[in-house]
Amino acid sequence: MGAISSLVMQILWNGVSSQSFKPVREIRQGCPLSPYLFVLSMEWLGYFIRSEITAGRWHQIRLSRASQFLSHLFFADDLVIFGKAEMDQAILLKEILKHFCDFSSHKISAMKSNMYFSKGVDDSLCDQISQFFRFQKVLNLGSYLGLSLLHDHSLLIPKGVCDEIEKIARQFILRRLYGTF
Repeated sequence: MGAISSLVMQILWNGVSSQSFKPVREIRQGCPLSPYLFVLSMEWLGYFIRSEITAGRWHQIRLSRASQFLSHLFFADDLVIFGKAEMDQAILLKEILKHFCDFSSHKISAMKSNMYFSKGVDDSLCDQISQFFRFQKVLNLGSYLGLSLLHDHSLLIPKGVCDEIEKIARQFILRRLYGTF
């Protein structure tokens, strides 16, 4: 988040604006107020995204057929935005982000931003969208707080282990049905 500073500030207290004042210090990352201010400002970004969803311009995604629609996640000082990999959606997202940055005076760091595309999206479209944003295209989201963000690997269990699990499950069920086995 870097530093938050402004030439002149006012505080709204019980509906009444205070006199204007100049801050003597900047609020830097690590300051106890920093996460709170991030959450407050991200609420506005969420509002801008939701208004585009309501207008029918922004198309949310589903992570699976049974899941709810998803457009964005804010956690601590991180932000993940979900959308369809279509150029018109990329243009709309850039408009939303520009509007938010103009409104909040925040800036997006292209160096800290990544784009991940799901399987099946044409490589040329992925390149076009990531270049449009000037964000790095990544093939793996890596991990966050020690947890993998992408579970794309199938786990192969040896047949002997599967047979043993099946045997234990069968014995358990038969004991429940017929008593001791």
